[in-house]
Amino acid sequence: MDPAMQNLVSTLQKAETTAEEVLMMKQQLVDCDRHRQGNREALNHFRHLQSSRDAATEGGARASASEVHADATEKRVWLNLGDLFVKLPERTVKDLVERDQLNVQKEIRKTQSDLKDKTARLAQLEGRTEEIAGFTLKGMSSSEMDTGLFGK
Repeated sequence: MDPAMQNLVSTLQKAETTAEEVLMMKQQLVDCDRHRQGNREALNHFRHLQSSRDAATEGGARASASEVHADATEKRVWLNLGDLFVKLPERTVKDLVERDQLNVQKEIRKTQSDLKDKTARLAQLEGRTEEIAGFTLKGMSSSEMDTGLFGK
């Protein structure tokens, strides 16, 4: 096989591998978004429970001993950990979900950034560099904005 043909085959293999990686990253973003949405639903449910409790306590009625005991047992919620269901204190579960939400958001940002790089690489391999001229721009952080580059 002559060198030009080998170069073409090599470039096509790289483009195919990069395209597969782009598709996997897009699927990963979809999966992470589903996970993020589930966490948002759980956090909204916790907020709704808290506002319901606040409204009930503002009623001014005193709770009997049995109601206080029932309220204490209601503050434990079920948590699904894969194939396992665990009943934990509400505050602990809420903290776990909030931390998980931050981790998922961080993973989404990282995947989006990596996806941009891979897409730019794929376009370069396919010879479409003029189409992605401004595609790799990144937003300025607040610290960069505060450095005074734009004169306040």
